[in-house]
Amino acid sequence: MLDNIVGDKCTIITPRSIDRRGCQLSIRLDSATLVQEIMEARGVVCDVRQPNVLRIAPTPLYNAFEDIFRTVQELRQAISEVEKMGPYK
Repeated sequence: MLDNIVGDKCTIITPRSIDRRGCQLSIRLDSATLVQEIMEARGVVCDVRQPNVLRIAPTPLYNAFEDIFRTVQELRQAISEVEKMGPYK
């Protein structure tokens, strides 16, 4: 879903192989801190590891597909808002 909706605005650094990952999703993107602040203000819980990694943990026992879909939409919107603020760094 991230590949299709957010595309080249971020890089998924969590291994794609099911055998090599847990439920945490680490995403490298410019302005991760600003994106995180926007998402948190909209009720999406995530955190940042400096300098540019946004972490989200979609846990199957707690999150429905709708939660995941909303999170990806919020990420797309937050990135768009940061881009409008000026140079995307």
